[in-house]
Amino acid sequence: ARRPGLAAVAGAAWAGLTADFAARRIAPGPGPGEEGWGREWATMAATSAVIPWAAVAHHLRGTAHYRGAPAWPPPVRAVLFDRDGTLVHDEPYNGDPAKVRPVDGAAAALRRLRAAGLAVGLVTNQSGVARGLLTPAQVSAVNDRAADLLGGFDTVQACPHGPGDRCGCRKPAPGMVLRAAAALGVAPWECVVVGDIGADVGAALAAGARAVLVPTPVTRREEVAAAPVVAADLAEAAELVLALAAPEGARRQEARNGARRQHGRNGARRQKGRETSRRARVGSPAAAPETAAGEPDLRHHAPTPAEEVPA
Repeated sequence: ARRPGLAAVAGAAWAGLTADFAARRIAPGPGPGEEGWGREWATMAATSAVIPWAAVAHHLRGTAHYRGAPAWPPPVRAVLFDRDGTLVHDEPYNGDPAKVRPVDGAAAALRRLRAAGLAVGLVTNQSGVARGLLTPAQVSAVNDRAADLLGGFDTVQACPHGPGDRCGCRKPAPGMVLRAAAALGVAPWECVVVGDIGADVGAALAAGARAVLVPTPVTRREEVAAAPVVAADLAEAAELVLALAAPEGARRQEARNGARRQHGRNGARRQKGRETSRRARVGSPAAAPETAAGEPDLRHHAPTPAEEVPA
């Protein structure tokens, strides 16, 4: 007697939920008397009874098909560093290896990552070549000096183009990240990009990689707010990357990233509201300064300083 009673309760619950589902789908219209409303209501009622069963079947097929598949996201296997402002102190359009000065903690951070078995690469914008301020040989010489001081790189990718070239490799475009991943024999989503500005984060996300932002005085506040992961320095960045290299750590960090992204979106909306209110009071703000290529200067200074400006 107990089982028929439970079956009746379950059947009533299913019927009620199906009716509620159908009503919610029918509510937007068409309403009674409107053209085709009877046929539309009948279709909605019939499909509302079928959709839950189809969804359950789809879920069961997916569970069976992907049983034993590795968890997502996979552990990190490679770390791709920005150069100027991240690993070495920024020298505008530097072509002199003697001026290369590693950032405090850079060598130690890279040693820790290599000791954990991670590949280490370099991805750097070098528009000085396009501007006629550097030669490719000078860029290579500076990269080689950085490698000597920091223990070497498993791959080095440098973009010589300017913003007007509209290439696919200049950060925040994903080209260099994709090339570096291919050179290292890993998937883009097994890489993490470490940099100091939003263009580094943008390149990582565009390529399907993960990103850690290490802010400096030239990093904009909104870039920090939008970054999925932020580290105070390279030592902390290395800790975060090592956590991502462990399967459980990667999943925990991804969950934290989701919460941070939501918080960042909420903050951006609040900031936009404040900016709209401020503009209404004081009028439109002055135009942002431009780079030598006529693009907005995303670092809020004249286009001579940082080579890593995505300009």
